[in-house]
Amino acid sequence: MKLIPSKTQFNNWSLPSKIGYIGFVLAIIAIIIAIIFFIVTLIVGATKEGQVKAQKDREAKHEEQQNNFDEVKSLVTDKLDAIRPDVKGHNAQKKHDPTIASNDNNEGEENMAKDGKGLEWLVQLIEKSIAPDAIVEHDVDMPVLNSSRGSTAQCDIVIRSGKEPRQTVTIIEVQDRGSRVKPNDFRGWKQKLEDVGAQRLICVSRQEFPESIKEQASLLGNSIILVTLKEADPESLPLDFINVQYQYRHFQLITLNHVQPSISKSEAISLGVRDALLSRKTVKANDLCWSIDGQHLVSLYVLCRDYYSPPDGLTTGTGKISFDLKEEPSLFCVVNDVFIRAGLDCEFEWTNEIIDKPVSVLTYEQDEFGALAWVAEIIHESPKGRVVFRIPLVKSGDKYILRSVYAELPKDTEFLFSVIKK
Repeated sequence: MKLIPSKTQFNNWSLPSKIGYIGFVLAIIAIIIAIIFFIVTLIVGATKEGQVKAQKDREAKHEEQQNNFDEVKSLVTDKLDAIRPDVKGHNAQKKHDPTIASNDNNEGEENMAKDGKGLEWLVQLIEKSIAPDAIVEHDVDMPVLNSSRGSTAQCDIVIRSGKEPRQTVTIIEVQDRGSRVKPNDFRGWKQKLEDVGAQRLICVSRQEFPESIKEQASLLGNSIILVTLKEADPESLPLDFINVQYQYRHFQLITLNHVQPSISKSEAISLGVRDALLSRKTVKANDLCWSIDGQHLVSLYVLCRDYYSPPDGLTTGTGKISFDLKEEPSLFCVVNDVFIRAGLDCEFEWTNEIIDKPVSVLTYEQDEFGALAWVAEIIHESPKGRVVFRIPLVKSGDKYILRSVYAELPKDTEFLFSVIKK
């Protein structure tokens, strides 16, 4: 029995028979196409699923690794005999790193001083150190109680102590000027205290308050407190006060003599990035195409700076760094947003400048109570921008408590500080 009729047989068929046969042929063709499409979909889906699973496995493996490029270590010990934390001005969240020739003073995640707000941030940290259980907020718009239009009043700092319905609200107004607080400013702060319904007002200034303001504050009891933040007289410091030392390091790449990355060919093929890797002709020092933890991008400059230790006493020389393809520490190359394990051999010329700077101490003094806290302060105009580092310290028994650190750091700077008991 023939399934395919001859031309003569087809012509002799009636019109309904011809239409039925044509429909039968089209149905067979459609079934064949559907089967082919189903098989291709299975193959492609399995391949993509394998790639996604491999990528997720790598991310999970390195999820818990420490981010070596965004780190501020602050340690407090019982005796403060020897504390040596490292502080590096690197912001991994923004995925940005310095270049060899960069002189930008980029704002990092810890750069908090903008438009005169630096002292406000510092006061916030100090107050948080004095009252660690309180909620301390910066730059808060408080509702004006008697306003029918929903007006608000801006408060530099707001401290909430305790819980409702017994919560105490304190507002802090900060003046960072070369001149003393004027009576009109003080009257405005008192009015704000009433407008927002807070229970206490703390006024902070770098300069001594005029006698007229001190008199008004004393008449209002504990509702208004005057605090000055000023440089301490060395003779006034406690006998057991700590000694803070600051050292600045300026590391610079001069030339890259040799850069040889390596990857697994099979992994590059499985991840679909082999062609993109082969098309990459050069590796530059400022290219954000490397990663230590499989998440955050860094440059070759950062790898050379952080994984090479210049010999003591030398300010220039030739250095080498090497990452093995299979051993720790791991290194990833980033291609088309895909992290692939890589090896690297790099030789480079470098310069390294070490600068030691003295550290000044500020006192946070309240009238009649003296120093409530101390602030170790470093301000350094470095070759790459301004470095500001402030360490608020409060005393508890025979210990000095450090709960937070204030820092303004250019991206490509690194410094060490030591806290040693006298």
